[in-house]
Amino acid sequence: RLFGQRPWIWQQWACLKLEYVLRFQIGHQNDFMSKDVMKYVLELWEGWLNHPDNADFKAVFDDDRIGDRGRRELLTHIMTPFDIIRRIQDNVDNEWNFEEEKSLSVFTYLGIL
Repeated sequence: RLFGQRPWIWQQWACLKLEYVLRFQIGHQNDFMSKDVMKYVLELWEGWLNHPDNADFKAVFDDDRIGDRGRRELLTHIMTPFDIIRRIQDNVDNEWNFEEEKSLSVFTYLGIL
């Protein structure tokens, strides 16, 4: 409520931008695994946040009453889909072990979200 709808609209826009840079075509189903998703979306976020059209939102975002915790909470929420993709890519705890499954592709990964 504090931030309005714009962060959620940004999240949807960022998902579409990410989908655009990941090649959804035969022979490129594993491109998903090689893209640094978090780096890409954080650059999108910084560009959006610092754009002059969003100065009023940035003023609220940077307000001392919001604080570091409020900013962190917002970022945690809007970055969740992208963090899930990162966790699938890293698979540190074998949480997302799809190595043996040959029928999975980038389409399946987006379906998980």
